[in-house]
Amino acid sequence: MPLEVEVKFHLRDKDEYEDNLKKFGAKYITDINHSDTYYKLPVGQRDFAKTDEALRLRRIEEFDARMVETLDPEISADLTYKGPKIDTETKTRKELVTSIGDPDNLELILKSLGIRPILTLEKKRRLYTLDFNTLHIEILIDEIEHLEGYYSECEIICMDEEEMEEGKKTIFGMMEKLGYDKSDSILKSYLELVIKALIEKGELKLEDVA
Repeated sequence: MPLEVEVKFHLRDKDEYEDNLKKFGAKYITDINHSDTYYKLPVGQRDFAKTDEALRLRRIEEFDARMVETLDPEISADLTYKGPKIDTETKTRKELVTSIGDPDNLELILKSLGIRPILTLEKKRRLYTLDFNTLHIEILIDEIEHLEGYYSECEIICMDEEEMEEGKKTIFGMMEKLGYDKSDSILKSYLELVIKALIEKGELKLEDVA
């Protein structure tokens, strides 16, 4: 099962970070809108909040920001299972993804099985890629509904734990070149960050997502 080596951090200056990425040789790929719905299993089954797992249905709009904005984006969807984090410095975990042709019907199937949505997050993302230390890094600049400012997620797909260690070193090495370090790494998921923010604002109760 592939391992997704991922590091997330909050950006001090989004424009400066993006400029530095370009100077460093990163290649712009696309702009993406993700509408991510997270699910929980029926009562009495595994509690994903306790097991550190996730089940996510993602609707995707993908377009090139350099082209005319009126052009229709590419539309797709996928279903993702994320296993528990296996590292204390990054968000590395096992991940399985499959394409979904009819996300509306899948939602009905999940509902029929008692698998209920927790929350839907809207994410505006810009994707770059960079080849660094012989490894291929996907770099996202993210604007997340309900969170302040911008974030970046840097990802490398590895096939085993030996590759994972090399992937970690590569991402942290790249971050240092861009003015960030290990201490900036955020281990909480966007879902966890948004739930915390909404509870603090009084817009959500913990029992609503438990």
